[in-house]
Amino acid sequence: MKNDNMVTLSIGQRIIMHLDRFKMTDSSEIYNIPWDLTQDGIATSIRISRAHASIELKKLRECGKVEEKQTHIKGGKVKRKSYLLTPFGMSESARIRDYAENNGIDIDALLDLKRQDANIILENLDPVDSYALGCACAFRVPVPVSILPKSVKLVIPADVSGMTVIDERLRSNMMRAADSVAKAAWHSYAADYWMEDTEILESDIERTHERLYHLVEAGRTREACKLISINAYDLIATANDDLHDTLVKLDNVPAKFAVDVLSVRIEADISSGDLDDAGDTVEKLAEYDETAAKVYGSDIKMAEGDTDGALGLLEEMGGLAVADLRIAKILFGLGRFEESEKMVENVRIPSGDIGASIERFILMAKLDLKKGNPQQAVVRMMKARATAPDKEKKKIDLMMKELKLN
Repeated sequence: MKNDNMVTLSIGQRIIMHLDRFKMTDSSEIYNIPWDLTQDGIATSIRISRAHASIELKKLRECGKVEEKQTHIKGGKVKRKSYLLTPFGMSESARIRDYAENNGIDIDALLDLKRQDANIILENLDPVDSYALGCACAFRVPVPVSILPKSVKLVIPADVSGMTVIDERLRSNMMRAADSVAKAAWHSYAADYWMEDTEILESDIERTHERLYHLVEAGRTREACKLISINAYDLIATANDDLHDTLVKLDNVPAKFAVDVLSVRIEADISSGDLDDAGDTVEKLAEYDETAAKVYGSDIKMAEGDTDGALGLLEEMGGLAVADLRIAKILFGLGRFEESEKMVENVRIPSGDIGASIERFILMAKLDLKKGNPQQAVVRMMKARATAPDKEKKKIDLMMKELKLN
């Protein structure tokens, strides 16, 4: 059932009340005119198509309530038609305001999408328009309106450059009001977009973070887990609170991806300070990889400030390369460089353990830098890169950049 409050004022009346917000604008001014006074700005505020806005504005001009002029829009590069109320239009806006007050109509809420009840918005929108607005709200960063699903009557809020402008209140209200099927569809659309985008976000890892968030919200668990597995190192290197919040929602992880997904989750937990979830996740990881679980257990103890406990746990692992390398890393972090170097030199790396070999080269390079030997550090890192499989070479390149080694 439609809500009558949404249609109490005609489109023409809404346009007049929108323009009334800008009645103090000097009608003789042609520079730095707000975009809100263009056909696009008016259409966005009223949530009608640009074509519909053009028709309504023509009617208002013909009856003397609105004037049209060519102006320079603030932030724009070309002249655009803009619209202001005439004196007759201002008197009409006063009459409409009186009418609204007498009939309990909240004009500000009517013109401000983010203040409206999201349930009413969804109830009154055409399904096609509801889907378009939902997809726009699913995105967490501005995107071109042109990439969104086409709408019928609704105009998605956008700025002068055509990028979406979605208020956080509107976004959160829409997400709360929508059912799970609708929200999954919106997030699925956004997830697919981030798989193709190469312009909006500058780096691959930013796009990975966004795509992962939307895949999880859309319930596309297997795809989310595969994405994590492929980008595990990059995700660990950029772990933050947002990644943590995404991963704690990820359930029913396929066994094929469990070690990678759980490892990244533990790293994100530690990064965000959620040591309780880190501990729970370590227990889950132990079902698939006991050695990795024990190593991460030592990381948790380090995060808790229990250095002796961390070292003790690693020493109990019987001289495994991964444990000894972690001990060397802890000693390095404590500034005990001679002990760290001795540990690294004595690590027994099993034949074929490429990961341990790479970690050893990296730690030795860091020790070289501490000894003032950057040339030797470069040699170590290049050996690490040569040892690494293709998918790991990016990791080495990033570390060389972090260490300021060219």
